[in-house]
Parts: sequence; C-alpha cells; structure tokens
Amino acid sequence: MISKENNYAFIDSQNLNLGVQSTGWKYDKSIIVTSDGDFYSLVKYLYDNGKLKFVMSPYVKTCSLLLRKSAKEKIIFMDNLRGKLELKRKNTA
Repeated sequence: MISKENNYAFIDSQNLNLGVQSTGWKYDKSIIVTSDGDFYSLVKYLYDNGKLKFVMSPYVKTCSLLLRKSAKEKIIFMDNLRGKLELKRKNTA
C-alpha cells in the first residue's frame, strides 16, 4: 500500500511582514492564498491599486462570495489545478 503525503504551508504573516520591511524589499504583485472572506478588503485594496497578481482559493465551493467579488477575474481555484499540481509517481516496475 502506498502512503499518501500531505503538504501544508503555515505562514506567520506578522513575522513575514516585519522581516520583509526590515530588509527593505519591495514588491510588484501579490499572490493571496485563501478562501476566507475576511481578506476581501486586502484583496480589494491590492486589486484597485494594480498590485494583485491573483487569489488562489483551495476549493470553489467553499470560497467566500465576498472574496470572489473583490478578486474579480483574478481568482484561481486550486481544485481545478489538481492535474497540474499533483505528484505523479513513475512506475518503477
């Protein structure tokens, strides 16, 4: 039986933000990974200021309607990307 690996990414946004500011980094575009409507104001701000590359939402059915409206055409649903992102094991037999 082949065990399945699960990958998770946890980002401490406060430390990331402070670290980026302290090094003087600047950015052209942002990628936001969420389905949470609490981020709609950030997404709207980035969109309105030409700083939003896209929003990646893990699953179309659970994505906030408010987030969808603020991201407009710049939202990508990761469940639609499974075929491109999935690990494909080579047959070694």
